[in-house]
Order: sequence, then C-alpha cells, then structure tokens
Amino acid sequence: MREDLHTELKREWKDEYLRNVAALANTEGGTVYVGIDDRGDIYGVDRVDYLLKALPDKIQNILGIVAVVDNHVKDGKDYLTINVSPSPDTVLLDGRLYVKSGSTARELRGAEMRNFLTTRGDLAWADESVDVEPEQLDTYAFRAFKKAAVSMRRLTQEESELPMADLLGKLNLIRNGKPTRAAMILFSPDAETVSGAAGIRICKEINGDIEFFDEIYGPMFLSVDRALDLIMTKYTVTPITYEGIIRVENYPYPKDAIREALINAISNADYGCTYPIKISVLPDRLIIQNPGSLPYGYTVEQIIKGRVSKPRNRGIAMVFRTAGMSEAFGRGFEKMSLPYREQGVTLPEYEALPQDFLAIFTNIVVAKGIVSRDMNGKEVTSSSNIDITGELTGIERTIFELISKGEFSNIRDVSTNLGTTRAAVEKALKTLTSKQLIKREGSTRFGSWIVV
Repeated sequence: MREDLHTELKREWKDEYLRNVAALANTEGGTVYVGIDDRGDIYGVDRVDYLLKALPDKIQNILGIVAVVDNHVKDGKDYLTINVSPSPDTVLLDGRLYVKSGSTARELRGAEMRNFLTTRGDLAWADESVDVEPEQLDTYAFRAFKKAAVSMRRLTQEESELPMADLLGKLNLIRNGKPTRAAMILFSPDAETVSGAAGIRICKEINGDIEFFDEIYGPMFLSVDRALDLIMTKYTVTPITYEGIIRVENYPYPKDAIREALINAISNADYGCTYPIKISVLPDRLIIQNPGSLPYGYTVEQIIKGRVSKPRNRGIAMVFRTAGMSEAFGRGFEKMSLPYREQGVTLPEYEALPQDFLAIFTNIVVAKGIVSRDMNGKEVTSSSNIDITGELTGIERTIFELISKGEFSNIRDVSTNLGTTRAAVEKALKTLTSKQLIKREGSTRFGSWIVV
C-alpha cells in the first residue's frame, strides 16, 4: 500500500492531519489509514474506542463534513480507516484551503485558490450582484442577443418580450433581485468599469515588437464579432486565388474556429483579474490568451478527450448558447480542430498556465505557402501589400485593406463593424483619396471605392 491521490498513511493520529481529510474532501475523496506507516506496514494504534468516537465528531465540528471511521485488525494489531467522500462544497480548515496533488496534501493560495473556487462554483466572482436595475441593461447589445436567440429558436417571441428581470433570471443573470456582474459584462456599454478583464486587446507582433494594436471595450456579447472582423480585415491578409473562374478567398484562420475560441475565452475568463483577454497576431500564428486557467484538477487532455463542458462563468456561457453561438456538449475543441484537420495543417494547440489559458492557431496561408494568383494561375502582388505602414493611421490602413479586398460595403456598415464613427471613416476615405491610394468609381449612390 502506498500513498496516492486517494490514500493517506499515518502512523498515528494528530489533529494536524485534519488538513489531509479536508484535502481528500476537496478533490476526489479517499481514505486516511491511521496506524500504518508510510511504507505500508501496520504499526498499530492505541485508544481505539476513544478515536472511533472522537474522530467523527472532530471532523464534523471542525470541517463540517461527515466521515466514516472504522476499526480493523490484522496480525493482532488495530488500525483505523477514515473514509472521506468528495464534498460538493469547499472544505476549509482554519480559513485555509487544502487539496490533494498526487500523493501530497497542499494548501492553495492566491490565483490558484481563486481558480479552484470559481471553477467549483463556490465563489463565482461574476455571479455577484451589482446595484443597478434590470431595466438599465435593456441596451443595444441585449436587444441584439434577443434577436439572435429568437432567430435560432432558443427563445420564443413571447419569452423575448418578458420583463427584463424575468428574462435575465432565465439566463442565470439575476441574484437577489439585481443583475449580476456577468450581466453587466455582457450587455453594458461600460463593462470595463465592472471588471478590468472585460475587454479584448489585439496586437500585431513581428520579431517581438508590436506594430500596432486595438482595444475593444463595451458589451462583451458584441466583442466576439468586433474582434473577429478586426482579425480578418486589419490584422491578416487573405490571398485571392481562382478555381477556374471561381474566386477563392484563402483565410489564414478559419472564422468559425476563431469565433469558438473567442467565445470560450469570454465564457471562461477570470473577471476578478485586472487585465483583459489578449490576442497576439504573429506572422505564422495567432494566440488567444484569457485570464483564468482550466477547472482545478483537470488537464487539457482530459477536457478535450472527455468533452468536459464546465465554464467558469455559467451565466455568460448560457447567453452564448441561447444566442446559438455555442453549445453545452464540450465540442468546442473539436470544432476548432476540424478545419485544420481538413486542410492537413497542424492542429490548434492549447496551454494551461497557472493563471491563464492559451489557444494557439497556425496560419494556414503561411503553412501551405498560399499566395495570390490570377485566373491563369500566375502569382500576383496584392495592392494590399504595399508598404504604407508608416504613412497611414490604423483606421486608414484598415479602410485601405477593405477596399483592396473588395469588402468595403458602405460607410454606415463599415463604421458599425469597426466600432468607430461615421465621421472617422469619412475622414479616412478623404485622406486615402488625397494620397491617391483610392478613388471613387461610379456615382455616389451606386459606385464603389477602388484602389488606384
């Protein structure tokens, strides 16, 4: 017999071993053997009758749990077993949190302790209420959510017209009659005032240097598509090729995979932290990093193979599911990997750090050596590759990219998708025109912008 995740061997009983009982209750349960040394040899135990009564009382009074204590005899020697079941609630000893890690019991502190508590549901930071009225969250973002949920038939029209408090309650976003922090993070235009983690920072990195970056704040429910649009337009280049006369856009990253990763990051972020979700776009890969690691006790392999669906923020995850943007069956990793498997490219990688979680995606265009080609298969140089970095601002560069790809629809839609004002887009168009980089072709109403 040896000590392991479910077994503790103690030569004699000492009250300090209550931490080992607590550690077993906080993980997967197990047995403490009293009267057996760490080599597995029976040493024996004295005062058996006293301990059979004292230990259950002590465990219940101090730890608040029930353990079964039994007496056993082998080779004429008594030893005790303390059988501990996993506890649905966190068990503390003198305000300290102990867990089993391999064959040892250890104390969790700081970020590790918060991660353990939030993923068990005992301390869901985002589920605490805030002092605002439910009606204050009847925002553009919330109305967009209702429209999506009704369209996906996850809500009926009648349900979508319920009073705000009732509908938020259905989404697990009400506590003690008030909206939760999660509700504010999802739907409030001022989500960053609730949590410093309620935002997304995107940066373009080359050789360790940041070329440019954007920060997305506001309701996190809308941040998924805002971030995805920026990644696909401003931060990456999409080579155009042809299959016969069919124009093919070769996206460096599958949209559905990146959208799934963004939803996972928002649903599982630790909003008790002070730094936002970060997206790093490098020449050959894209990294999405959110504060908050995996549920305590799980590995990446267990999450993927077991299709474990255990979001840190259940209310936030429910909103995305109700809007038809994700599901509750733990298939997210499979959905992110599928387009890479079909392309024959290295699958996404995931890394669980003590305080963060990383999803790493390979640039398919770079991995497969795809370049823009005309209808005859001849390589062409895209005008979007013109080195104008030093001449243009971020929004001017983005507008130029959109026009280069033929994706500039109209000023109103572009300003909405980029999260900027109509005036800013008009100013960018004026600057690009003055630099003779673009021009207007056709009438004001029916024409289009093209690259000179």
